[in-house]
Amino acid sequence: ILRSIILSIACFLIAEVVCSMMEEDMRKVLTRRILLVAKDQVELELLRRSIKRRMKDYDIIAVTNVREAFMIARDMNISAVLSDVGMCDDSGLDLLKHIKRFRASIPVLLMASYADIEAVVEAIKLGAEDVIERPVCDNINVAVRAIRSAIANPDHMRARV
Repeated sequence: ILRSIILSIACFLIAEVVCSMMEEDMRKVLTRRILLVAKDQVELELLRRSIKRRMKDYDIIAVTNVREAFMIARDMNISAVLSDVGMCDDSGLDLLKHIKRFRASIPVLLMASYADIEAVVEAIKLGAEDVIERPVCDNINVAVRAIRSAIANPDHMRARV
């Protein structure tokens, strides 16, 4: 009887551990995340806070370089990416190409100034979900609507310049 009780307790504990691990894995998969990429740390933080205030149900990940963004987009469940076209290490277009090659289901939105019209055209050709005119902080409601729309309808492409 003692052996049976110990075996039952052990099975229960193992089941609890397995369920806990599965729950944590599911939480990682179900967590909704937006990846922000911009070269200016101050602007990035302002943008992160502004979007978080309007999209409370999303985790906002903010990075200042394309290589780090590559790794995050590859390794994590990302709902959408909002990236600056002009970056210090690589460009937002490089990030767009990478994501469309390896994680095509992630909608990518780019931020560009009106003067970057060539980059805007290239972004649309490469599959950007949307292009939002800089400065985005002045157009935050437009940006949030575009992000929500891209997440809800990832196959629909628009340009907003």
